[in-house]
Amino acid sequence: MNRNTIIGIVVVVVLIVLAVMFLKPGANQQATETAPTTTTTQPATTEQPATTQQPATTDQSATPPATTTQPTTTQPATTP
Repeated sequence: MNRNTIIGIVVVVVLIVLAVMFLKPGANQQATETAPTTTTTQPATTEQPATTQQPATTDQSATPPATTTQPTTTQPATTP
């Protein structure tokens, strides 16, 4: 093997080692980084649309209407 072949093989091996080191998950974290805090996520609550409450209607055919009798009022006679 000549000199150029040995240099090429060494360069390829170094590149492979560097790629494995940097692409390994979690291997590239620095000492100053802190791990993210574990939080428990609760399912999102879907907001229910506001329901409009309709006024209560009474069925007029089921109950007869209440009748009130008013007293008759008499006007005093005015004399000219």
